[in-house]
Amino acid sequence: KAFVGDEFGTLSHATNSQGFDIYNDRYLFCCCAENDDCYLITFDLENKTIISEIALNIPSCHANNVNCGKVINGNKYPLLYISASTSISDQSSVGCYVLQLSDDGQNVTTVQTITFNSSYKDQIDFYIDGDKLYGYWVKDRTNKITDIYEFDLLITDKSNVVLTDDDILSTH
Repeated sequence: KAFVGDEFGTLSHATNSQGFDIYNDRYLFCCCAENDDCYLITFDLENKTIISEIALNIPSCHANNVNCGKVINGNKYPLLYISASTSISDQSSVGCYVLQLSDDGQNVTTVQTITFNSSYKDQIDFYIDGDKLYGYWVKDRTNKITDIYEFDLLITDKSNVVLTDDDILSTH
């Protein structure tokens, strides 16, 4: 069990804290792993409470990034963009999972899954910044060379979005 401090209480799962983001200086969203399961932990920083620990329907994962997106449809919480993958050797689950937390914080819905179908040969991670979605991967681990791809962040009604080389706005 992980301890967050006496004022927050004790977590039931989550032995390995990974990516996190803070929304409106109040809510902290953190992905944690326990064995092969991924959990979304939501904290209320103002009230110093753990709102929820939810097992995510994401393959055994490394949640390398968690980013808060826009609030849509009058929801209390923003869309959460979670970049997750199993490992470098298994690319079948690499993607950005877009999640919506219920207003009571007790349930999560997968709104969209974003993947990148390209000639890259390694694990890609995603993060958002404003209206841009970025994907990055280490193309040469020996010389530590990383490519960064920039895409438009599109909120569509498609549940599965597959980006290709044609969707790249720029490479850094």
